Amino acid sequence: MKILKSETTSRFIVEKSYYRPGDETVKPHAYEPDKQGDCSVFRIKELINENIWTLGEKFVGKLRGKPIKGRSDIKAEIIFESGLKLIPEIKTHQRHSNITGYPSNPDELLEVTTELANNAKLVLK
Repeated sequence: MKILKSETTSRFIVEKSYYRPGDETVKPHAYEPDKQGDCSVFRIKELINENIWTLGEKFVGKLRGKPIKGRSDIKAEIIFESGLKLIPEIKTHQRHSNITGYPSNPDELLEVTTELANNAKLVLK
């Protein structure tokens, strides 16, 4: 399954440390990879807002035992332009994907996650 550059992805937010409520912006921390080197997102093409929230609640909030506080929406094109890959991971859900290919150098990692955060749109619940 090919992910189009025009597709929007959502990173569901369960931690306050992922965003700034004052100016409603996303922090770079929201896009840091996990221990496996991945960052989980969902492709939301052609979904209405209500269905996007349901997706997050069912496949992120419920699994983590935390309420969804918001989401960070970003075009796949930005992910690709940052030198990262977006790999479908449909075991979780048909719309689930992982951002991969993060640099191991901490300074480069911060640069990439800052680029993603600066281009993302915060949508609070």
